[in-house]
Parts: sequence; structure tokens; C-alpha cells
Amino acid sequence: MNAFDRFGARGWRSVLRRAAAGLCALAIGLLASCGFAAEAQGVPEDAHLTPIPSAERSSVRLPFLDGTTFDREDFLYGSEIGSWPMLDNRYDGHSMLNYNGSCPGCAQLARDARISVVRWGVWNVFEGMTPPRGQKAPPLPRRQFDAVIDGIRSTLGAEPLIKLPPGESDPTGLFCPETWGEANLIAFDKEVIRQAGSRAQLYEVANEPEIGCGYDRDWRTAGARTGHLWIRVVPDLKRYARALGFEIYVGGPAFATTNVNPNDSNPLDVEIAHAFMQTIRDEYESPQSRYYHDPDLIPSFYSFHAYGVEYTANGGKQAMDAIPRYGVYVDAVRAAIDEVWGRELGPRIRIACTEWNYGDDDFTGWSSPEVATYYSEFLAMLRLHKVWMANQFLMASNDNGMDMITMDGRPTPYYEAFKAASTSQR
Repeated sequence: MNAFDRFGARGWRSVLRRAAAGLCALAIGLLASCGFAAEAQGVPEDAHLTPIPSAERSSVRLPFLDGTTFDREDFLYGSEIGSWPMLDNRYDGHSMLNYNGSCPGCAQLARDARISVVRWGVWNVFEGMTPPRGQKAPPLPRRQFDAVIDGIRSTLGAEPLIKLPPGESDPTGLFCPETWGEANLIAFDKEVIRQAGSRAQLYEVANEPEIGCGYDRDWRTAGARTGHLWIRVVPDLKRYARALGFEIYVGGPAFATTNVNPNDSNPLDVEIAHAFMQTIRDEYESPQSRYYHDPDLIPSFYSFHAYGVEYTANGGKQAMDAIPRYGVYVDAVRAAIDEVWGRELGPRIRIACTEWNYGDDDFTGWSSPEVATYYSEFLAMLRLHKVWMANQFLMASNDNGMDMITMDGRPTPYYEAFKAASTSQR
């Protein structure tokens, strides 16, 4: 019996963890440049013409990314900071960014652990835009958005990885195209890209949309429906950024792996990934499609999420036993990508685990020495199976055991395990 059968579409996972929770444009052929007018409420008609300048640019000049980022063999160690309002109910009120002197030592801990990519998501639309009906979170001030992007770059010395909607939300489905409207979703995503400008080149679409948008009500079509979402959104975003004068690299769709279990090799989650890729490839190969052989359609990377307690929720004895199961999953997804896209294109699509941890919000055993051991062995497994990047969830944001760096700047034993792994790579 899998997690869906036992616990339903959302299962035992908490709303907070799931809601909170390129690198290669694959330079194939000539890259077209074209502009797009904004399509939704609250966005000016000439929004596509110029990037919005940041109120305070980063003082650290990080390298401008290009497709060769995906050719690198070294493993990228990443983490995440919370997308929701933090200290003083501000989106930029992050201890990790030392908001108002809240944690002077937090950033150095991240730097010491060589965290090179920090994931962060938009929780609501910008001020002045009309939010989805039912949205209760405060609108996102642009200055706070800028402060987070600049803080990730300058304070943490990392590349921002921006996760774009849709994903899980409360109430469910806020940003899903079926409820909010495709034009609204695309226009908001474009406004995020315009506000970030060339400071952010890494994006992820979306965040467990199979759960957040209810596609998992029918697992047989969940992958294909997510693939259609990708087709409708991602090529437009890449072209839009290029019209602004820079490239973005988009991966996704950040599928959950809720069906990992001790009884089989998780064929259901693998099939969802396969169907997602096949749907996109079919569009790519269709002469009738506007995206026929368009490199902007190709994912820069495939992303998934992994939590050890999902394995025990599905009957596994201990979370440690999930690690080899995730290795099998990664290998199966790698084979599926290469089968769908072929020997030339397939290997260029890297694999990223953009959310992972031992437990979730409801887990209480963080003091167990097994957690640090899990960190060490999970990261070793990802490297062994040629995963390109992984983002631990998370740092100084949840005020519970999920934070490997606490809100007041204390490193946990599993942070030390993370740092030992990241600093051992040459």
C-alpha cells in the first residue's frame, strides 16, 4: 500500500513544509529574441521593455551563468530559506541574511559549508497586483524581494534559485492555471523575472504541482498534466528573459516522491517523471507545434524532493533504508530521461534534488545521532548517482528541527555532517 492509498493526496505531510518548500538552456540552434507584452492584471503593458533596477545591487560579482554550468562534474551543495513572511512579518526578515542584526553569525556558517545555491520562492504577488482569490498572505513588496535576492548573493555568496508557482497552498490551488488562469500565472512569473533581472538566472517551475494542483487525484495523468503546464509556461519565460538581455535556466517540476517504499523500486513516481518528460518531448517533435525543435522547451534540469520519513510512512523500518531506494529512483529517472530525449539531448538534462531532509515539520526525533548519519550517507548517495545539485530544506527559517542552522545561529550536528561532506569535495 503506497502513501497515496494510506494518507490521501496530501498525506501526512504538513502544509507548511510542502508549500514552502538553468542551469542549461541547451544551446541548440539559434536563440531567438522576442518580447512579450504583459498579459495579466496589475502588470503595465510595457513591462517587457526594461528590467527593474534593484534598489541596492549586490556588492559581490558572481559569475554570469551559461550552459557550461551543466557540464561541470562537481556536485553543487545547496540549501533553502523560507519563502513565507519571517521576522517583523517581512519576506526579507531572515536570520540567515542578518535582518536587523538578528543573526550575525548565520551567513558565515553557510559560507563555511560552501553552500553555492540557495533556493527561495515567491509566496504572493507583488504589491499592486491582484492576488489569486482566497490568498491570505500579505503582498510582496518589491524592496523586500530585492533584499532577499541581493542578500542571497552578497550576504551568503550564493546563486539564487527562485521557485515559481504553482505549488501547494492554503487554500489549495491558489496559483494553479486551472483556478487562477494561465495568463495571470505567466504574467506574474514574468514580473518576477523582470524584478530579479540578471541577478537571478536559475528558476524552478513549479513546487510539487502534482499535489498542489490536484493532478495526483489520478496518478495515471499526473505526469502528463504537469508536462502540459511546463509547455504553456516555460518557453515564454525563457524568451521573455532573453528580450530583457539575459538568459535564464529553468528546471522542474519538483515532484514529490511520496511513493518511496520498502516493497518495490517506486515505479509510480518514476512513471510520473517519465510521462512528464515524454509529454514535453512529444511537443518538441511535433511539426504542428509552435515549439517544434525549440530548445527553450527542453528542461535545464529535472528536479524532485526526498524526505526519509516518507519511506517509513509507507512501511519502511527506518529512514536510513530510504537512501538506497532513492538511489534506485535517481538511476531510473536518469534512464527515463535518456530514453525519452535520446543519447544526444538526454544527458544534458541534469538531475537535482531541490528539497530534502530526514524529517518534516511533524518529526520530533531531531536529536537522534541517526539524523547526522543520514545527512552524510544521503549526500554521498547523490554524488555517487551523479545528481548535479541538492538543496537541503532548510536554514534558520522554520524554528524547528528542519533548520540545520537554527534561528539564533547555532549549527546542528547534521549541519556539521553537511559541512564535512561539502568541504571534502575538491
